[in-house]
Amino acid sequence: MRHVRAIAVLAAAAALALPAAASADTNPTRVAAPPSATWVSSSQINIEVTLTCEEGTFYSVFARVLQQQGPFTQMFGSGSTSGQCTQKHQRVALSIWASFYPGWQLGDAILDVSACAFTCDSTARSIRIQL
Repeated sequence: MRHVRAIAVLAAAAALALPAAASADTNPTRVAAPPSATWVSSSQINIEVTLTCEEGTFYSVFARVLQQQGPFTQMFGSGSTSGQCTQKHQRVALSIWASFYPGWQLGDAILDVSACAFTCDSTARSIRIQL
């Protein structure tokens, strides 16, 4: 009788644990923003995001950067790319183009990145534009 009760308890515990494990990660697409961007010119900075997506699916990545340049000036720009997911965690390079003159300066900025493959994900963070 003890064995029957123990088996019933184990079966109930396994049944309760199964849905939690199955729903642990319902979004197979993830994007992570880098802590910095590389200054190429006043009109271009480059970033490299980390993308997690299912191999074989197609992805698109879109990024926007906003940089405060003094009390009355803000610079903004964007960039995008697309391709095929080749591995679980892959690095994707993007060029972010300034929208107008005087362009990017070395210093702090805010980065917003969105990525879509089978599902979508987005993130935002403060970055440093550096050489």
